[in-house]
Amino acid sequence: MDRWRLVGLSLASHLWRLRRVPALLWRMPAQAKAGVAGVAVVLLVIASVLFVRNPAGPFGKIEPLPLSTGTMTRIPVLGPGHRFLFFPVSSRVTPGLKYRFVLLTRCGLDYPTGPDFDGSFWDAADPGQRNKLANPPPGFAQPEDVGYMIVVAPDIAEFHSSAGGVETYMRRTKTLIAGLCN
Repeated sequence: MDRWRLVGLSLASHLWRLRRVPALLWRMPAQAKAGVAGVAVVLLVIASVLFVRNPAGPFGKIEPLPLSTGTMTRIPVLGPGHRFLFFPVSSRVTPGLKYRFVLLTRCGLDYPTGPDFDGSFWDAADPGQRNKLANPPPGFAQPEDVGYMIVVAPDIAEFHSSAGGVETYMRRTKTLIAGLCN
């Protein structure tokens, strides 16, 4: 007998035992039924609180971004080309909470600065997007995408697109001199 047929027969024999569960419930005393129902309700409440109230979960609340810490985002750099020294002006956020975020995607997911989030600029994990003038991949709206950002680790954040895409970012620790996206 082949292996998959044995697995199927074993599974069928275990499922066959479950047919007795409704009969056992009918024969239980009323107090035991009430106890089972109470335990089921408590477990459902706990599961819904963990699932729905988890900020990183699929139904977690999306917070507004805190007010920015400054207004000067760039200064011109002398030399060839139109280049600038960029400064992040975003405020710090609480890790694990989702924040509404508008990602500019017209020149790619990372050009010229990457997202300004949690007091830092961020580099895309995708090498096809990192520090490059590129089209955004499928799953991202253009010229901007209104989704949410979440800090998942001290130096890792994720952007979840309104169009279904997800991009992972790593915190940039160096200064940034770049051109503008035209």
